[in-house]
Amino acid sequence: MFVGALSKGKKLKGYITNGMLEPHTLRTRHEHLVMEMRKRGYTHNSPLPLFEDPLIAGRIDVQANMVELAKRCDKCRERQQDFL
Repeated sequence: MFVGALSKGKKLKGYITNGMLEPHTLRTRHEHLVMEMRKRGYTHNSPLPLFEDPLIAGRIDVQANMVELAKRCDKCRERQQDFL
């Protein structure tokens, strides 16, 4: 999600403010996702573009992320409901 946003020149401030991103962990998280994709036999074609690290620290809001995920993904919403 963040690769696409960065590639389009979008700012990260909204993601950070809304608890969706910790900028200081973005590169490491991306590298871990790439390794997992390769381990599963997928080809990775979305390198993380260079970006200026914002001065805002950011902290992940798990509940806000779960709500956002449910909005974006029907299967994820169904899985969440199975755990309620």
